[in-house]
Amino acid sequence: MNTAPSAPARISPMSGLARTVLTHRRLPAGVAILAAALVLPSLTGGWAGDDHFHRMRLAGPADRPELQLLESDSPFALFTFFDGDPARNVRLIDVGLTPWWTYLELKAAFCRPLAGLTHHLDYWLWPDLPSLMHLQSVLWYAALVAAVGVLYRNIMGATVAAGLAALLFAVDDAHGMPAGWLANRNAVIAALLGALCLVAHDRWRRAGWKPGAAVAPLALLLSLFSCEAGAAVVFYLLAYAMFIDTGELRGRLASLLPTACVVVLWRVVYVALGYGVGGTGLYIDPALEPTRFAAAIAERGLFLLQLQWAIPSSRVHVYGVVFFVVLMLLLIPVLRRSRPARFWATGMLLSVIPICGTYPDPRLLIFVGLGAFGLMAELMAMALSAKAQRPTTPLWRWPALALSLFFIAVHLVLAPVGLAGRAARPFGPKGLMEDVIGAIPLGDGVEQRDVIFVNAPIAYGGHLPILRAMEGRPVPRHTRVLGPSGAGLRISRPDAHTLVVQPRGGYLSQIPDRIVRSRTRPTSLGQTIELTGLTIRVTRLTADGRPAEVAFRFDVPLEDPSLLWLHWAGGRFERFTPPEVGQTAELAAPKFAL
Repeated sequence: MNTAPSAPARISPMSGLARTVLTHRRLPAGVAILAAALVLPSLTGGWAGDDHFHRMRLAGPADRPELQLLESDSPFALFTFFDGDPARNVRLIDVGLTPWWTYLELKAAFCRPLAGLTHHLDYWLWPDLPSLMHLQSVLWYAALVAAVGVLYRNIMGATVAAGLAALLFAVDDAHGMPAGWLANRNAVIAALLGALCLVAHDRWRRAGWKPGAAVAPLALLLSLFSCEAGAAVVFYLLAYAMFIDTGELRGRLASLLPTACVVVLWRVVYVALGYGVGGTGLYIDPALEPTRFAAAIAERGLFLLQLQWAIPSSRVHVYGVVFFVVLMLLLIPVLRRSRPARFWATGMLLSVIPICGTYPDPRLLIFVGLGAFGLMAELMAMALSAKAQRPTTPLWRWPALALSLFFIAVHLVLAPVGLAGRAARPFGPKGLMEDVIGAIPLGDGVEQRDVIFVNAPIAYGGHLPILRAMEGRPVPRHTRVLGPSGAGLRISRPDAHTLVVQPRGGYLSQIPDRIVRSRTRPTSLGQTIELTGLTIRVTRLTADGRPAEVAFRFDVPLEDPSLLWLHWAGGRFERFTPPEVGQTAELAAPKFAL
């Protein structure tokens, strides 16, 4: 059996009431209620981003099959956006659900049937009430916080540090998007099941609760089938065997065998059913691109830790490195004294690895935060503890106190405000797709016209037909996007039917544009794409193989009334007039303030 958790730390600068609250046996329930209250503003958030694709698939009009990414509405297919079929991807480009530079063998298919079932429940019970859909997400988040609170207490004992860790996790503003964006609910469900896996495994190993030997692997499997991020649980189980579990090494390693079997089973099923990613610049499959994935770890790992520990920066800077050096020095006494601290630190560091396979964002940090807040709380408890329980040197005491005050200000004062705000509007105070694209006045007869976006802050016109279809409004015949995201354009017109577009910096220079085509999938000079009424040809490349100049030749003259031209100006889309033959126009880089 394992040894008991370390004894509670007595915190002298903290009031007796605070100590009583943080060590109360019902604290996990209390922080769950607090977390639910903080994310309740999400009930006003409506649908956003990928929610519209889910809505179209599960509740869209049956007479618009061309607006479906896939024909299937199975829970197993809900998170399949591109299945790698070139013929299907050409159809999506032709309709306008994805831009012209989409890689024809693009694959972005995620096996998340458990999360998919929760969305099916929403659209079965209340298809027109997004507030109730968000309420379901609120309840999932409250359950996650309660489970994490129990996990902290089981690992650390009924200590101030355990209560403080639970509170830090509950109010973390990085959880705003997973809690407030319906399509990101899968991350919350996966984290909940991951926490339950760890609780069951701990009870099995520490208290001899035999059902835990089966419950833990099952919870892990369900976590993985909720979201791929559940793979981080494996690293926490490994850290548990290293620092919490006791007994012979052979027995500790044997306890991980069910975990290994579950991961192998999940991966086999995942691949056999055709799930995975390929050709996208947003995701990296470590099994298929190990070198690229290793480079991503080196590039993004420290930055993700900066995001977790609230070091403000858009990239890794010297002061971020200095911060972590100081932090590591201050953590040395904590790590020496506390096995739970070593467990949290190891789990935190290892759980960064799987999320390096996509664009770094705070919404990915749930599992990283699980370990980070346990470690942070241990440091704060030691810094604020009675004199006999902390290192005696002032060189440790005062920097540790200063850092603890910084953590209190950022993670306990500012974070709850940020959590509520991000849950209410995950994509910022103004949604481009919902508030701008959906409100474009297209006029009468739009179903007989092609809508042409010359430029845009985010070069995706696919939401326009979906938003209009779901509102029962006429849908454009086709939607086209000519320029990439956020780039200034030089537009020339060699003849009556053709526009030539030259973006500053070329195509695929912005991350949103690389969602549908990785830079590792270069285009070729002269590559031609035939769409209904439009032929697109790459006429010049950048030095690294990206399109630098593209000719768009329409079957009709550019002034034909069947073409409705739009461009971004003054914070909205306005009508655009193509230049005369032989003339050139310049469009500034579009900006959009979130």
